[in-house]
Amino acid sequence: MKVFVSINVLKPPMTGIGRYTLHLLEELLADPLIEDVKGFGDEGFLEREALRQKVSALGQALPPTSMHRGLGKLRRWLGHRPWLRRLYRHRLNSRFLQGKAQLEGYVYWEPGYYMLPFDGPSVATLYDLSHVRHPELHPPARIEEMRRLIPDTLARATRIITISDFTRRELLDELRPTQPIDLVSPGVSRSYAEVSVAQREACRQAYDLPEHFTLSVATLEPRKNLAELLRAFASLPESLRQGFPLILAGAPGWDSAELQQLIEQLSAAHELRYLGYVDQRHMPALYANATVLVYPSLYEGYGMPVAEAMATGCPVITSNVSSMPEVAGDAALLVAPRDRSAIAQALRQVLESSELRSRLSAAGRSQTADMHWTARAAALRASLLAAQKMS
Repeated sequence: MKVFVSINVLKPPMTGIGRYTLHLLEELLADPLIEDVKGFGDEGFLEREALRQKVSALGQALPPTSMHRGLGKLRRWLGHRPWLRRLYRHRLNSRFLQGKAQLEGYVYWEPGYYMLPFDGPSVATLYDLSHVRHPELHPPARIEEMRRLIPDTLARATRIITISDFTRRELLDELRPTQPIDLVSPGVSRSYAEVSVAQREACRQAYDLPEHFTLSVATLEPRKNLAELLRAFASLPESLRQGFPLILAGAPGWDSAELQQLIEQLSAAHELRYLGYVDQRHMPALYANATVLVYPSLYEGYGMPVAEAMATGCPVITSNVSSMPEVAGDAALLVAPRDRSAIAQALRQVLESSELRSRLSAAGRSQTADMHWTARAAALRASLLAAQKMS
């Protein structure tokens, strides 16, 4: 089997979709059962070796440079302008059409929602339907694009992949696709379960972390519900706020003016620190150092930080909605994300009880023990092979 992959989601600093694609692509490139892998993105077509080099470089998880940060800001600015999104998509498709003849005999995996004009067998990954369920949690330009292009994806794809059973049910309820739907959930890299003392200390020194702290990992955007988390944290007794200060890690997002005010207030009291985007090399140790991870998102197709934190043994508090109970199982405390008092109560429970933390730590490790990327890539390969056989 020969595989072609759209790689435009592989842009630093990468969040969930980019890392999901990167890890699965690493596995595809190493799979002896796959004859060839090609990629296509802003840089044009990439042959297998060039693609391998790109994936390897991104896998080094080097900190984003000032150029990357500048490009990230530019992409966010451009992303709020529908006409620029349309122009970008038109130019990308035109460039693809010029070279698509070389893809004869390939099966296409689209990991970024929107499909290129490819006529052969294809599989498209849809991560969630938040643009349908919660359009208020996205910039208007993103909603316009998703409503315009996802129906085209459903019309073109031979098979669909979702990353959770929750998203599969959402897809069937809302958009009623006629093609088969396969499950390829995110994995957890083995590095999360194997954090050394030296790695923990290096991370602590790199970010000047306190001995004990509350952690939240998320892009600063409305869907992550961070403002409600900060209000819940601010309602805790001063002894807990000072003893377990809140550390926020995540790239800047959109519509975060109110959140920034709350960050400034708690920062002034030395009860919060915002780290920004954290080097992926330090993420396993950041989770492992934390007293608890709080991830009260309003809606997720999966929720990778929940699984990654549990794999390190970090106790987790997360939402009782969308996919997060599916990921966490019985290994985390689940709360209603819009209930500030429930978030605060769960925080008090975990921060005040070492026994509860120990129980959640052991349960989290057990819950994530089999979440390996190799197994996830095998499910992706099976989906691609099934699509090829259908054509």
